[in-house]
Amino acid sequence: MHFCRERRRARSVTRSLLAALLFTAILADAQQITPKPSVPPPASVSSSVAAKADCDESQAKDEFQAVQIEAQSKISAGQWDKAAQLYRDAAKSCSATVRATALSRYSESISRTNTWWWRLGALFPPLRWWHNFPRPLLEISLVLFAILLVVAISPKFLPQGRGLVSWMGTLLELVLMPRFRGRAHIMDSSKLTPSSEADLFANALQNAAREVADRLAHAGGTLQAGTVTLLSLPSAVASQTINSLPEVKGVDLGRLAKLALMVVRYFGWRVESEVAFRPLLKAEDGHPAFPARLRASASLRWAWFTKDSWQVERRVWDQFDVDSVAFAIAARILGKALDE
Repeated sequence: MHFCRERRRARSVTRSLLAALLFTAILADAQQITPKPSVPPPASVSSSVAAKADCDESQAKDEFQAVQIEAQSKISAGQWDKAAQLYRDAAKSCSATVRATALSRYSESISRTNTWWWRLGALFPPLRWWHNFPRPLLEISLVLFAILLVVAISPKFLPQGRGLVSWMGTLLELVLMPRFRGRAHIMDSSKLTPSSEADLFANALQNAAREVADRLAHAGGTLQAGTVTLLSLPSAVASQTINSLPEVKGVDLGRLAKLALMVVRYFGWRVESEVAFRPLLKAEDGHPAFPARLRASASLRWAWFTKDSWQVERRVWDQFDVDSVAFAIAARILGKALDE
């Protein structure tokens, strides 16, 4: 009897334990299936809220003020790239006000570094100097220009007693002026005395050039590799053609043609000459005291450069006796072509 009671009690306890285990298993499965509530723990607050809560506005502003002082010193030195770097680092501040101001200053600084003069300034620093410090560089440029002007005008400070303009002229002469090969235009001669025959002298100069060339040919020499180049007078036919050009719609074509012709002659070899005649002077008894003399000077020029110049004086019978002087001038001019 007692044994049956114990057996019944054991069965009851076993059933209770099995029921408890089954209930626990069912509850565990229900917890896995049912989503957990989305209530974050206190430690999982967002970083921005935590940063705002932990940010010291006063300290952030003091640090940004120190950054601004350093950045302004960089800007004053023209170092916009370094100032932009400082403002970019300051934009990481926890203070929203500081971040907004730093981003604005960063945009202003970085816009300077994106300009053409800043990028080319890496290769040519004076471009950055000029844009960063315009007034001091302008003053320095004016001072240097004044010094250069004094040096250019006064040859006292340069060797050989020549100013800077003279040296620049020599350099341009070496670069621009071509070789003289014997051909040049004879410009109208100038009268130094009223009784001089300037036109006759110019014509005699051309004829004398032909005579000099002929004598050189007979002597076995030439002025230029099988060809004979001569001095030439302006063509009368060309002058008449230019003068006969009409005027079209208020534009004088003749003047334009003359201007073009003068430009071509200016940038070509030309002979500019002057002639003076001194008549015979008689003594009181009627005998000649001083014979008549003819003096001529000529310059061989290209543009504003003078290749050489000559002066010849001869005794003559009258102002029409120009052949000897013209021959002497022509020989000297064409002889310059043989020296090249």
